[in-house]
Amino acid sequence: MCSVPGWAKEIQPTYIQLGFWDSFELFPSSYSVNGLRLDFFKGVNDNVQGIDFGVINKSNSGGGFEFGALNFSEDYKGLQLGVLANIVSSGEGVEVGMYNSAKEQMHGLQVGLINIAGALDGVQIGIFNYNDNIPGRFSPFVYFKF
Repeated sequence: MCSVPGWAKEIQPTYIQLGFWDSFELFPSSYSVNGLRLDFFKGVNDNVQGIDFGVINKSNSGGGFEFGALNFSEDYKGLQLGVLANIVSSGEGVEVGMYNSAKEQMHGLQVGLINIAGALDGVQIGIFNYNDNIPGRFSPFVYFKF
């Protein structure tokens, strides 16, 4: 029976990731990307720092610039441009998309038709703005709290 050494179980970094689907990528999804991730449909990596470009982008944490139809991250710091949606647990920076959601907290700016945040420290611009800070929890067009 062969066992994997402890050092081999650590998250491996890479400077570039290319892929078509999360099971069909240059490097496994357990790798962290510190540079460029280019996905032709769906990309999944533990951590992405740098430029992330694809149709569906998913990571546990990320930072930098992310562009896609759908962007998913637990924790993201930077600029997210989602044609359809940006969905994070915690965000810091700018989210631009039709639907933006920061479940726990958002520090920065959300611009879209629908903007949702747990706690907000920043600005929401959209038709429907919702967060825990708004009396009644809903505000049309513009809401800000610093």
